[in-house]
Amino acid sequence: ELTFGSGTHVVLFKATDNAGIVESAQTITIQVDNNVPLTNITVNGTSGLDDWYISPVTFQLEAVSALSGILRTEYSLDSGSTWVTYTGFVSLPEGVNTVAYRSVSNAGVVESTHTREVKVDTISPSSTHTINGTFGSNGWYKSNATLILSATDTGSGVSKIEYSLDDGATWA
Repeated sequence: ELTFGSGTHVVLFKATDNAGIVESAQTITIQVDNNVPLTNITVNGTSGLDDWYISPVTFQLEAVSALSGILRTEYSLDSGSTWVTYTGFVSLPEGVNTVAYRSVSNAGVVESTHTREVKVDTISPSSTHTINGTFGSNGWYKSNATLILSATDTGSGVSKIEYSLDDGATWA
């Protein structure tokens, strides 16, 4: 009984009977790959603040298996319940995406699943204003006027609202 570790092993063997007759040597090649594949992800897009991407985003996967090679690389978006065979760059939608990915070697060794969170927000926030006061004539208020600013954002949320008075040089 022989045990073989990772690699390609060529074994010659023959038997001899009790009468001294030796069979012709036979050759067998044993290939063993019990190494786990390694998959890396590269995310492509313009980085914004707080780990958000502010442009369209794609990702690519690259896998290696030192001995037998890669049978397939696969990914899943958000749920991890449906695996898709990776064939090239994948575009991500707006919002918070969880990319799960893994590879399988030609020997059938399955890599543990990796995940990467990728946040995409390419849509500008939208601000609105309300003015409270008593409106007079010709575009003038005849009481003190209060300006209320608000904003919404469907992606990453609103970080701040800024304003500038009169000269536009200073923002607060």
